[in-house]
Amino acid sequence: MIMLVVAANCGSLYRNSVSNVSDWKSLRSSLGANDRILLHLKGNRAIVTTADMLEVLDDSVWIRSGILITQWTPMTQKQISDMKLPANDVLFIEYKMPQISNRLTFARSFIWVGIVSSFVFTASCLTNPKACFGSCPTFYNEKGDLVAEGFSLSIMKSLEMWDLDRIDATVDNGVVRLLMKNEALETHLVRNVRLIAVPRNGYEVYFDRKSKSFIRTTEGIPPFQCEHCELDRVTKADHVVYVSEADSNDLAKRDTLVFYFKNPGTRRIALNFKMRNSLLGTHIMYGIMGLAGYSYFDSLRAWDSQSTLERTRFYYSLRSWSKIVKPEIYVNSKPIASLRYEGPIAFEDFTVTFDNPGTDTIAVEFAEVKGDWEIDRVTLSGVVGTARDHIQIDAQLPKNHGDYLVTYPGDTVALEFPVGDGDYQFFLKTRGYYYEWQREGWMKDANPELAFYLLFHPDSAYRYFARSYKAGEPNAREIFFKSRIKKGMIAFK
Repeated sequence: MIMLVVAANCGSLYRNSVSNVSDWKSLRSSLGANDRILLHLKGNRAIVTTADMLEVLDDSVWIRSGILITQWTPMTQKQISDMKLPANDVLFIEYKMPQISNRLTFARSFIWVGIVSSFVFTASCLTNPKACFGSCPTFYNEKGDLVAEGFSLSIMKSLEMWDLDRIDATVDNGVVRLLMKNEALETHLVRNVRLIAVPRNGYEVYFDRKSKSFIRTTEGIPPFQCEHCELDRVTKADHVVYVSEADSNDLAKRDTLVFYFKNPGTRRIALNFKMRNSLLGTHIMYGIMGLAGYSYFDSLRAWDSQSTLERTRFYYSLRSWSKIVKPEIYVNSKPIASLRYEGPIAFEDFTVTFDNPGTDTIAVEFAEVKGDWEIDRVTLSGVVGTARDHIQIDAQLPKNHGDYLVTYPGDTVALEFPVGDGDYQFFLKTRGYYYEWQREGWMKDANPELAFYLLFHPDSAYRYFARSYKAGEPNAREIFFKSRIKKGMIAFK
């Protein structure tokens, strides 16, 4: 694995390194023989090697074997052996991230992100690297079922935000137990994990995204007919989904699904979609990161800094993307809500309420980017009231970076929430952010100028990546889940 290790502190990015070559001798004893080393040289050059291949002499350094990089592109890399350089030619030396203990009995004042050229991937993931697993922390219940992914939109510090997921979990001796995992090549910074327990009182409980309140409803009824979809795939939550086929030339092309329901008869009605995003948005995100190449880290630093201009430009870009991505929902042809991107991993409940239109049949239109959503179930139910009586319990996270718990690929944290006895619907509220690691498999055609053009012109990006997405679309989901990083698992006792 070749890894450029960078540390983020107070919104900026810094390298973990030694700038005095003579300090290498004391550092060497803490590293393994095969740990990767990066020597930054004068003249915008670098050498990648391993700890046992580097020797520091009195006034020179000796690289027994390595790769010389002259312009940070694959075309300007060459194998070297027995190269000696004056010590003052070495600006600083970066060294590999140590393995993080799964018991989390450590403290760190920095955050690692990196560039990875190899990892333990499935063969299929190597052939389609933009389908490799990623996107935020994952949460599992005591049965091992995936129940949530946290703060998928928070792809850097300046985008940190809360996320709320309706989850399935059970109480065992008054305690709810969950596992939080980092299963991707990412650095996760988790500020808060909160379990919210809402008494059911004999009803279903959902979170209304319009009023931002918990509501109790009657049992949901599925549609009796749908247009532009397959009815038997959207009537029950069984992970047998309906997803439309993305357009071959323009991934931003939209379609409209129409669901027909019998009127449940209550004054207020709740519409619930159980669904997740496809890998369409993930493919475009990874594609732009790959095109950005090594400038990706500079971009993170700029966007996470206090530079008002850089942030304003980036947020303007996000608004442009949002106009394309957000699905719009109509009831009897009247707009009632739009939804935001939530991530490609876990199925999530998207609930919105509206006044009863007074018609025997209610037509719900779902206008989306074609192929962007995998729909598991759609239901209508009657709203019987607001659920104001609920319990909130914060996880006691082992914070290791100020207000954050930082986790790395393969780390798992067992969480316990003492809720007592009762019949509850559970919700998981998370806050934090994460950094995707750059992968060399994404960067074979790095073109930073094109990356930034596409970032600020999303309509062009949806056309540019159409061919590559369509080529891998049939088996992308299978590759995605097979490539999760599973080392360091902690099982319940």
